[in-house]
Amino acid sequence: MAAAPSESTANAEENANAASAPSEKQALSIEQFPYVQVVPTRWHDNDVYGHINNTIYYSVMDTAVNTWMIGEAGLDPERSPVIGVVISSSCEYRASAAFPDTLKLGVACARLGTSSVVWRTGVFLADGDKPLAEGRFVHVFVDRETMRPVPIPERIRGLIEQRLVVAEPVEGEAG
Repeated sequence: MAAAPSESTANAEENANAASAPSEKQALSIEQFPYVQVVPTRWHDNDVYGHINNTIYYSVMDTAVNTWMIGEAGLDPERSPVIGVVISSSCEYRASAAFPDTLKLGVACARLGTSSVVWRTGVFLADGDKPLAEGRFVHVFVDRETMRPVPIPERIRGLIEQRLVVAEPVEGEAG
């Protein structure tokens, strides 16, 4: 799903970029993510270079976020009057994986706005927690019919606050 960015979604993205910039000195670990999902790789995930193609990282990160929203927060992507659309995403790659590796995907909320969520995601090898990639997705919740931003539904907001909001460690503090 995609919506044409309005002025308010552009502002949400700008604020999200400033609020969610990870500290370059912070080591990435699975313990930083309250929700974890295990994902097997598939033969066709490998590219001609013999490792998982970069597009697969985006796919598994998006799947982990949406699995949480559907399974834990009760979002019905086909019938809910309010839906989340991605207005921005990024990924920093740290190491490679290849089929038949199994991945662990971590999800946390880096910032919770009125109508937007900045998701922080981590991709790790399942056997040893080696960090492979760190991603960021910005969802703006919109009215399904008008595609205009609306407040995050109370149930979803409450569950994000309860289960996924993680304070970013202050640089220099133990984690």
